[in-house]
Amino acid sequence: MFEDAVRAEASLARIGRLCRRDVSDVLRTMFGDWPRGEDGLSRLERITAVLSSPSVLADQLVEFPELAGLLASVLCSSHHLGDVLIQNPELVFQFFDPQMLDTTVSQDLVIAEGSRLLGSSTSYSHQLDRLRFLKQKYLLILAAQDIGGLKPQPEVWKGISELALALVSLTRIAVWDQLSKRENSELECPIQIAVFGKIGGLELNYSSDIDLVFVAADNLSEPEESLAKKFCEDFRSAVSGRMGRGDLYRIDLRLRPFGKQGALFSRMKAVEAYYEKYAEPWEHMALIRSFIISPGEVADRWEAMRTQIAFRKSRSEMAVDNILKMRRRAEAESEPGDIKRGRGGIRDIEFSVQIAQLLRGSETPELCGRNTLEMLEACEKVGALTNQQAAIYRDSYPFFRKLEHRCQIEGNRQTHSLPDLVELREVIAYSLGYGSVSALEDELAFRRDQVREVYDELFGSMAGRSEQQQYEWLNSLPGGDAFAKVVSENESSAARLALVSAQAPVLLPYLKQSVSVVEQVLSGEVQEQVDPDEKFALLRTHYDRQEMHRAIRNGWLRANLRWIFVAGVDLGPLLGSHMDSAISALAHRWGEGVSVFGLGSYAGNEMSPGSDADILVLVSEDSDRASVERSVQSAAIEISKLRGLGAPFEVDFRLRPEGKSGRMVVTPASLVRYASDRMEPWEKFALGRVRTVFGDPKPIELLYEIVYGTPITDIELESLLNMKSRMERERVKPTQQDRHLKLGHGGLDDINWLLQLWLLRRPEMGGGDAIPVSTNTRLRKLFESGILDAVEHDALLEGHRFLIMARNWLYLLGIGDDVLPENPDRLLLLGNRFGLSDPNDMLALYHGHTRRVRGIFEQSLEELVS
Repeated sequence: MFEDAVRAEASLARIGRLCRRDVSDVLRTMFGDWPRGEDGLSRLERITAVLSSPSVLADQLVEFPELAGLLASVLCSSHHLGDVLIQNPELVFQFFDPQMLDTTVSQDLVIAEGSRLLGSSTSYSHQLDRLRFLKQKYLLILAAQDIGGLKPQPEVWKGISELALALVSLTRIAVWDQLSKRENSELECPIQIAVFGKIGGLELNYSSDIDLVFVAADNLSEPEESLAKKFCEDFRSAVSGRMGRGDLYRIDLRLRPFGKQGALFSRMKAVEAYYEKYAEPWEHMALIRSFIISPGEVADRWEAMRTQIAFRKSRSEMAVDNILKMRRRAEAESEPGDIKRGRGGIRDIEFSVQIAQLLRGSETPELCGRNTLEMLEACEKVGALTNQQAAIYRDSYPFFRKLEHRCQIEGNRQTHSLPDLVELREVIAYSLGYGSVSALEDELAFRRDQVREVYDELFGSMAGRSEQQQYEWLNSLPGGDAFAKVVSENESSAARLALVSAQAPVLLPYLKQSVSVVEQVLSGEVQEQVDPDEKFALLRTHYDRQEMHRAIRNGWLRANLRWIFVAGVDLGPLLGSHMDSAISALAHRWGEGVSVFGLGSYAGNEMSPGSDADILVLVSEDSDRASVERSVQSAAIEISKLRGLGAPFEVDFRLRPEGKSGRMVVTPASLVRYASDRMEPWEKFALGRVRTVFGDPKPIELLYEIVYGTPITDIELESLLNMKSRMERERVKPTQQDRHLKLGHGGLDDINWLLQLWLLRRPEMGGGDAIPVSTNTRLRKLFESGILDAVEHDALLEGHRFLIMARNWLYLLGIGDDVLPENPDRLLLLGNRFGLSDPNDMLALYHGHTRRVRGIFEQSLEELVS
């Protein structure tokens, strides 16, 4: 019976009073045998307390004991679903409706009900709330079917997927309707939505991200293009924005062409070109489980592209080896108990099936499906798996997925491991029919060993390939035979190429697009200093998008490669000069009287390879402001198009007055008015590092006056310190506070904030005419003013250099997004760049710097506020 009998008896008594009858015997039967059954009972008590008719619930509990037991199973298995029922107590009666429990959740069913809810909603936010309610309603039914064993596991996965597809379609309708009204447009929605991964295979988890890509038709008009971009942004907010019922889904858009660097949406012809020319083997594999949700021409072309790319007739051994290497990296980065990415887990089965599809799909139509279990059957049928191999995979896959679901449903967390708490493991084991946690863990270990044995049988022989094969991609370039010959005959050329492959694999997809830069790498010319303005000179007067794309891509590549090859070169100024030239090429077309100012790390020439450039655009009072405004808006769209082509070119205009809602171009007078009336302290802070990029440098004096004309007050300082504290809490996960290179404790932001706050508090330190923007110069100013002593100055200077270098290497190695890896192999990769051979030494080096930086930061802040 109950582990905490006193707590359980108190809940039984309170429920009886709420229901006005004694139902304690029924409740003891429902909850008494469950591990921590009193937790489930407590959740039922909270539901009963908010019901308008608790006596009706009592009648149902007594009359339908089996269905009451199903309700208890859900409440004991998931505190999250308990919270959902507390928020929507009327949904508890679904558990006593056999017809509802037998419902097959389909897109048609959900869309029909969702359309009615959208039609009766009173506002846009109300519509988004109704969609979240719809998800809660049907997830409760699916959870009951899952936990109660009312439906087979594949039907549960399909139901979760169909629900998500329907809600994506309904959100698309709601967002476009709202956007059309706001923009006074009668156009139809130009964006189609492609799904990938688990949702594409109709095997979604309870707590999965949904992988989406936005696609448009080729003949998109200019008005449609502008609306399309707004739609994508609004859609993302509508789905992932947190409301009273939480988010609808977490969205992952990284599978779009060129990943995070790419535009939010692409025309279909651009998608086709990307997959034909640039996509990596793993992207070909990801296409297998993909489709466009809505039928039509774009969906038909997507399916044709999927068939052509994913199931092409020949595929090199190198391509398969790249996929297997990716699998090994994912396994190395996973936690020991990870049943998705770890050894012998879900990914082993899915990769086995999908590689068979890649290799045999062109000749075997049966292997061109999307669902893992269906393709397992097909693999066995065509001989890609033996009967025994297929049986092991077929039995283990539903076991793993069911266990994964139980782990996720408990707290609505995207987890793939058994929880650390023994009590929660006991609940999961009991819900799956095991008498003890050890019995479940033994079964899990046995199945993982079996699955890994099959995986090794299939792919073990592909290990140990020749290193020379990593350069096979050269053959696909124009003149590739000559390049391959150079590599085979010239040791220095081969060494440079090997250096890029080992130390900057992120650059390889860009390098494969640029024959000229490959030539410079092989010849060594890439090590020479060049004037970036020369590459953009013609574009200032004769603009061409394709040429601009090439100039941006190649200049960015050369900057990164020169930093890798040439000792003592600072990457920040190289990237800054390249960005100056690219922005100036665009700004030349904006009209008379335009000045462009770089802000933040861009102003300080301290960008990393993945940084965006924050800019502010000013126009003189006697210029045609409206014309310049239109030109800059067009430039923002052009930048998106360049990113869509794959250009690593991110420019951020949001630090202008009024942010995203304000004009993109401001005059000096309007900026002064805004500064005197409404400018917040953080906006002053953001303008604190500024330099001229293009045009007349004279307005920078105005910016100096706005920011540094008078010292910030105590209230403004307190506001900024509160903001810094809030950023640390909200933008950094607690587990990453000591590992985030930029926002974490002792990170780059600690140094930048410390310097900027002192300059705002004591602007006379800046030197008047030219406020320092580089960290080195600012540190020198604080040292000369006596704020920092020599030891503190040197510690911050060395810490800044270390963090910048570590941030650059994390990006180029492709092993982290400003976060120090926990995985020892990744730490070792990073450590090698600092001459270290032990991951623990890398960890110690990092913490040595960040703890010194944090200590100085905290001590200096105390002096600042005193």
